Amino acid sequence: MQPETEDPTQDPVRRVRDRFLADRRAFIQTHGPEAFDQAQVLYACARTGKRVVLRDAFYGPQPAGPVDAFVGRLRDTWWRGRQTFAGEAEPGVDLKPVAGFYARYLGEVGFDWIVEFDAEAGGATHAWRVDARGRAWRLDLPTDEGMFRDQTGTFFDLRAGWRWVVDRHRPGGQLVVAEVQPGYVVGARVGVPGDADPAARPDPALEDAFSARARADFDVLEFLGGPTAEALPFHGERYGEWLGDASAEVDAGTLELFVLADSSNFLAGIEDLCARRGIAVEWVTPDADLKVALHHGPLRLELNFAYPFLRTLHTGRSFVEGTRAFYLPVVDALDDALDLLRAVEKHVRGHRIRVEEGVVLVIDAPDDGPAVGRWNLMTLVGRQPFRGAEGEADLLRLLGYDPDAARFLPRPDTLDVCPVTGAPARVNKVVRPVDLLGVDPRTLVGVAIGPHFVYYTLDSATHSTPVEPGPGKAVTDLEAAYRARLDEASTSLLDATPLAEGDDAPLLLVGFDVGSLVLEPARVRALLDAVGSPITGPAFAYAFFADTLVVSPTRLSGRALYHARLAALE
Repeated sequence: MQPETEDPTQDPVRRVRDRFLADRRAFIQTHGPEAFDQAQVLYACARTGKRVVLRDAFYGPQPAGPVDAFVGRLRDTWWRGRQTFAGEAEPGVDLKPVAGFYARYLGEVGFDWIVEFDAEAGGATHAWRVDARGRAWRLDLPTDEGMFRDQTGTFFDLRAGWRWVVDRHRPGGQLVVAEVQPGYVVGARVGVPGDADPAARPDPALEDAFSARARADFDVLEFLGGPTAEALPFHGERYGEWLGDASAEVDAGTLELFVLADSSNFLAGIEDLCARRGIAVEWVTPDADLKVALHHGPLRLELNFAYPFLRTLHTGRSFVEGTRAFYLPVVDALDDALDLLRAVEKHVRGHRIRVEEGVVLVIDAPDDGPAVGRWNLMTLVGRQPFRGAEGEADLLRLLGYDPDAARFLPRPDTLDVCPVTGAPARVNKVVRPVDLLGVDPRTLVGVAIGPHFVYYTLDSATHSTPVEPGPGKAVTDLEAAYRARLDEASTSLLDATPLAEGDDAPLLLVGFDVGSLVLEPARVRALLDAVGSPITGPAFAYAFFADTLVVSPTRLSGRALYHARLAALE
């Protein structure tokens, strides 16, 4: 492979490609690990010579799976869907596709990978690898994960990469190792059933494989199977969901999958992700566990480090994928929390505004009087629209502040009135990860359940706000109020989609906070009845994310659980 060296010409495809590569380079420099997929299609009219470029952006979760299948999906969905010009052409102009480009940033190795489509060829013809300097190498389309890794230095999809490693190991039982990115190596070897400590077993082949690698570059050796891995508190996504039939060999101990990793590279990934938002990362080493603290202005939130790091390794994610999956939601929430704080500082006058416990907004009365109130900023973000002038006005009403009078007014202290709008409201309850909340018990009423926190909210037709502690607002009081009006509860569904054919197919429900319905099976049953689901008997519910719920008449495991999780993510 050599960098493309042909002289620029007036070829319109070349011009569009060069411009696209340059735009992508600037985009990646700005967004770093948050850079999402983008695409362009060049259209031309043979009669008039008119040319138009249509741009697509694919913000959100990146499609997973083997690279060859991904290219096939691009051809069958995106490229096929762009065969007709989507805009309005000028009279007499007949725009037909000429070429297309689809780009994905490989943060693991710092390359942009671009698939080029040709209308005359009927689909994808080749790919490009572009480095940070803008140098481009033309590549053949990869036929599997191994070829892609040889071309780029990383796997397109690490879970598919694991399957490729196992496929290479199986024929002769030889040791196979592959680098995912700097500080991250995966491998497969023959196992010894019943070996409780495979890391301690002498293995000359493994020693030889790593002889060229400095041991100082790695500080963690993990085996994906075995009793040690089984004891880890992970919520699914382990090899049994995505490895395929080889997972039975791992369970039996005849196949061992291992990871050699450097945790400092994972920390560097967190720092890179946060730096783009102006968030500083502090390394915290308490007695109990390793943590990182995110600093955003006056806000500070401590997060577990060891758990997401190990979960990244055991769920088949690269460091880039792990930091995005386990830290990006918190980074987004912390960004929004700072916006709320700045809005309060802009509008509230004559009061001392400060932050306690890292994310708890405290407003003191004038002349050093008692605190007017305390609000956990992390529980406010994402539950109501506080953007723009109208949103900021809603925020001030929630706090009970009158900007015209420059003072706090008495707020409704009942469980049937929305504190923002004064509209009728009812008590509801939701569940969130403790790490995301930065829980201060003085700002919430609820109960911790493992790594999650169930707390109560006041929900109206347009707003959902956490119930603040106070007289008559103990957990027992709020649970009674919740139960008393449970028959009035409603859920706004955006979608209800079977994930397969047949009456026994899992059903994906999408709607605001629908995941919290796992707390109330009767409401899940009511939803199933409302959408006419054939699931009428006992069922299993999976709240993978806050706004999705997968319901299945049978317990999901292995590939079925994996596909349900992917569907919820997308």
